[in-house]
Amino acid sequence: MSLWLNRQTTDILELPATGIKPAGGTKAAVPDELGIASVLKFVNNSENCASMAFSLPPHCNFSRDMNVLIGWATASTSGDCRWGLSYKWAAAGTNINSSADGEEISLFATNDGSYEYNRSVFTLPAPPNQEPVCIIMLTRYGNHVDDTINDSVFLVGVLLNYILK
Repeated sequence: MSLWLNRQTTDILELPATGIKPAGGTKAAVPDELGIASVLKFVNNSENCASMAFSLPPHCNFSRDMNVLIGWATASTSGDCRWGLSYKWAAAGTNINSSADGEEISLFATNDGSYEYNRSVFTLPAPPNQEPVCIIMLTRYGNHVDDTINDSVFLVGVLLNYILK
């Protein structure tokens, strides 16, 4: 899907929750269902993670920042959710068994209401050297003092929005 934004054409890569992998180990978000949607469940009072990778097409403008949009919902009627996003840009030959690029990006997102679809946006800096793969680790810090949603949070999907050349 192409969009016209600020006099520039943008495009979107989309991953529904079924295309996102829960992180390994005890911090893994749990596959679940919410209505007709397959989702990933991030439980309350816990730190849960999910990982994903986006392959960017050659018509992407690699000199521009990109937006990661996450869609989520919760049964709670109010509260704030603390998310963290770590990322790594990769190309053929990149060692992906290494630390993330840059600092983790934190986001405090306000819940719009019980089971309402919430959309939160992270901005990633432009990739170095036109590296075409973006590996992302998304974390909900349900045990953080600023996460005031006293319930599980459900990840519906993730979009990567980029500008075309």
